[in-house]
Amino acid sequence: MKQLRLYAGEQEAEDALSVAVTGIGMVSSIGKNREEMWRSLQRGEQGCKLYQNIAGVPGLHLPAAYCDWIDPQAPCSERAIEMATSAAGEALSDSHIDLDAIDRSRFALAISAHFGDTQFLTDQVERRTEPSHAWWNSWLPNTGCSRIAQKFNLTGAKLCHSTACASSLISVVMAVRQLLDQQCDYIIAGGMDAVQPLLCAAFHRMGVLAPPGVAPGEACKPFDRGRNGFVLGEGSAMLVLERTSEAKRRGARIYGEIVATQLLAEAAHVTSLDESGLPLSRLLNGLLRRARWQPGMVDYINAHGTGTEQNDRNELSAITNVFGEHPDHLALSSVKGMIGHTINAAGSLELATTFMAMRDGYRPGTRNLIDREPIGNIDCLGNEGSKSSVDHAIKMSVAFGGHLAAVAIQKSALENQRVAEALDPAARIRPTGSQVRAA
Repeated sequence: MKQLRLYAGEQEAEDALSVAVTGIGMVSSIGKNREEMWRSLQRGEQGCKLYQNIAGVPGLHLPAAYCDWIDPQAPCSERAIEMATSAAGEALSDSHIDLDAIDRSRFALAISAHFGDTQFLTDQVERRTEPSHAWWNSWLPNTGCSRIAQKFNLTGAKLCHSTACASSLISVVMAVRQLLDQQCDYIIAGGMDAVQPLLCAAFHRMGVLAPPGVAPGEACKPFDRGRNGFVLGEGSAMLVLERTSEAKRRGARIYGEIVATQLLAEAAHVTSLDESGLPLSRLLNGLLRRARWQPGMVDYINAHGTGTEQNDRNELSAITNVFGEHPDHLALSSVKGMIGHTINAAGSLELATTFMAMRDGYRPGTRNLIDREPIGNIDCLGNEGSKSSVDHAIKMSVAFGGHLAAVAIQKSALENQRVAEALDPAARIRPTGSQVRAA
C-alpha cells in the first residue's frame, strides 16, 4: 500500500525519525507492576470501589480506583510520587540500560506534573511545630520529576508539563522531540497522579463523576448510551525511550516504535469540546500524514474514552470521519472502565497499555460497554478484548484547556521486537466474528 509522504522525493535514512520504547513500568489500582496490571486488564478486572469520605472530603461518597496498598493516610502528592518512582525503577530495569556505563547527563526526563495537596495548610491550622512532610511536595508540581532524577542520579534535561488529562502523553511527545533534537540519548517519559481532595470535589460539583448509587464495577461506561460519568483513578506509567538506531545498535528488545506525534488545540471552551468534532479530526489526519500512514493501516486506537457524553460522542465522530464507518480491521477501546481516569497519568498509562497490546497481539476490551453510542460503526470492543495482531496503533488524549495529543506507534523489525507473552488463561477474548456494531 502506498504511504503518504511529507515532501515529494525525500529519502530519510531508516530509523532517522523513529524512537523506540525499550522499557515500561506501570502501577494502577489493578496492578503493582507492569505484568500484573496487564494481566488484570486482560481479565477485565475492576479497580473501582465505593469509598466513604473520598479523598478525605467529609460526606463525599463516590466510586474511585485507588492503589490500596499505598498508605491511605499519606498526602496525595506523596502517594503519586511513590507510584512514579516504582514505575520508573521498573522501566529502567526493563530497558537493560547499564546506568554506570553511560553518561548520565545524556539521560533526560519528561514527566508530567501531579496534583499537590492541602496537608501543608492543615499543618498550619493545627499549628504543628514540625511539618508532616516537605512543603515542596505539596506545592511544586514538578516534584515527582525531580525525585525520580535524584533517585536514579539522572542529570540530563528535565521537562514537566501541566496540560491536564493530556499531560503525560504530551510528556512523551516532548521526550521524542528531545531525542530527535539530540538533546539526550535516553529519556524517561510518563506521568503520575493520586486522587486529590480539591480536584475530586471540583469534578463532583461539575457533575462529570459517576454517582454513588451505581455499582462501583459498572460506574464508568465509556461509549455506552447509559454512561454515568467517569471514575477518578490513580497510578503511574513510565517509558524509557531512545533513538531506534541506538536501541538496535545495543541489541535492545523493543516494545514498538513511535513514528509520529501530533499536538493541536481546541479554542471553543476551557472544559467543553467543539461539538463538530473537527479539531479531533484534524489531529488524527495530521498524525497520519506525519506517520506516512494511510487510514487503512491502523489496527487499533486506544481512545481517551472517559464515559462522559461530550467526550464519547466527539471521539467517535472524529474517528469515524477519519477512518470511515466500519473498517473490519480497526478496533478502538478505552481502559478507563477498569482503572478509572488517572488524570495526569492517563496518557502514559494508556500508551503503555497500547505497547503491551502490540507486544502480545491482544486489544483490551472496553469494560461495561453494552449499548454502544450510535455514532459510526467502528468496533469498540464492548466488554471483551480481541486476539489480533497490532502492527500500527494510535493513542490519543483530550484534555481540559483544549489540549489535544496523539501518538502513532508501530511494531519494530522482527529481530528487535519484544517476544509476545502468553495471554492470561482467564483473559476475556471475544470469539472470532462475534463483534457487536452500533444499533
